Amino acid sequence: ANRLVVTSGRASEPHPYDTRILPEQLVLDKKYAEAAAIYTEDLRQDPSFVESRYRLACIHHEEGKTNEALGEIDRALKGDPDYIDIHVFLSRYYLPQGALAKAEQYVRLANLKQPGNPEVQRVYLGEAHE
Repeated sequence: ANRLVVTSGRASEPHPYDTRILPEQLVLDKKYAEAAAIYTEDLRQDPSFVESRYRLACIHHEEGKTNEALGEIDRALKGDPDYIDIHVFLSRYYLPQGALAKAEQYVRLANLKQPGNPEVQRVYLGEAHE
């Protein structure tokens, strides 16, 4: 009943993401190098793309590349200090190390910026480092 049909009279070009597996799926499949290559290419095209920086940091963290992960997180945080997932990442990073003041700082900031966010609530409930 509410279908929108758009015809322009010319063939449409597929979006690049239509022809490849999404990097999020590659991460779920633990194909970190392939996903990282996509995020790196995104950043080559647009260095201010905070989500790609954040996701690249998560890949580095999964691979045990702590310095690279923190470097990307720092650049992402400078690019968008309101990006909630960055604050959650940092909380989860500092909690298992026993750096409770730092972890609390980031989780409180995340909660202030977006109260009720489920990821923030998991950190509050102590599920962040399980």
